[in-house]
Amino acid sequence: MSAEINCSGARAQLDAYHDGELELAPSLALEEHLASCPACSQRYAALRLQSSRIRIEAPRYAAPQSLRRSIERRFSDKNLPQEKTPAEGRTWSIWSLPAAAAAALLLGIAVWQQLPAGDETLAGEVVAAHTRAMMNSRLVEVASSDQHSVKPWFNTRVDFAPPVKDYAAQGFELTGGRVDYLDNRRVAALAYKQREHTIDVFIWPLESARERAPATLTQRGFNIVRFDRSRMAYWVVSDLNTDDLGRFARLLHEQK
Repeated sequence: MSAEINCSGARAQLDAYHDGELELAPSLALEEHLASCPACSQRYAALRLQSSRIRIEAPRYAAPQSLRRSIERRFSDKNLPQEKTPAEGRTWSIWSLPAAAAAALLLGIAVWQQLPAGDETLAGEVVAAHTRAMMNSRLVEVASSDQHSVKPWFNTRVDFAPPVKDYAAQGFELTGGRVDYLDNRRVAALAYKQREHTIDVFIWPLESARERAPATLTQRGFNIVRFDRSRMAYWVVSDLNTDDLGRFARLLHEQK
């Protein structure tokens, strides 16, 4: 049984809880408190609304090309330390550099540059569809955690059979599905939850059998994972952190 907390303790934990950084026991205690305390529940609702408005309305600025060139020069071959021989017992790692954060930024830029031009536009549509559904409280048209109820619901609404599976045992609960519109066509949208975070999975059929490995990107503050598998396109979007969203995407990618 989780320990009780007072309002002061609850409010001190709201930010960490919203970001998915609390351990299981304090999360359960906070959830019990929020369920019984209208004042703290209202405070948390305001925090979520503020976070959503920042993601949706805040201006975004692209990093200048000069920054990219500066990072590339920093990590060019001539500036890298030489790898030591096995006899010396050590090998050099890029993550040991003080500028590791810059390397991560460079990798982030590279992901975007390697994506086809159409993917960036489609990523914008995915984020817009996700935020529109959240703001209109229209995340699901069929509300169920039973995959055997959600899957047949799509039979008369889209011209394909989307794979539907519940991952509650892995921490990702199916909450239902809806029909949405992306890339000028009707698509299946599956909604999942991980604690307070909502995940949308958009699925539609492909003409080509070519498969694409998962790629991760970020747009307007939302994390996205996209891949093509078994003649289906998958686009996964959420404000969930990249590690957990990547774990969920792997479950989708590896499903039978």
